[in-house]
Amino acid sequence: MAVTSTEASQTLAREELLDEAKRIVSGVRDEAYGTPEDSFSTIADFWRVYLARRGLIPAGVFLEPHDVANMMSLLKLARLAADPSHEDSYVDLAGYAATGYEVSR
Repeated sequence: MAVTSTEASQTLAREELLDEAKRIVSGVRDEAYGTPEDSFSTIADFWRVYLARRGLIPAGVFLEPHDVANMMSLLKLARLAADPSHEDSYVDLAGYAATGYEVSR
C-alpha cells in the first residue's frame, strides 16, 4: 500500500513533535532546572508539604518524582481539553511521559 502525502505529513508532524520533546528533555530543561530526578523530587516535596498543610493528605504520605510527571501530564491534558490545537502542550506531554518513565525506573 502506498503512503499518501497526508499520511507522510502526519508522520513527519509526529516525528517533529517527538524530536522537539526529545530536544527539550535531553538538555534544555536539565541545564535550566537540574536533572529530572532532582527537580521532580524537589517539586514532590513542595507539593507534599502544601497538600499536608491543607489537610488534603496525611502528613506521612510522600510523593515520588513519577507522581510529579504524572500530575504535570494531567495539567497538560487539562490544557489540551481547553485548546486541542496547542502544540506546546503536546510537546510537553510527550516530554513528561518520557521523563516519568525515566524517573520511575
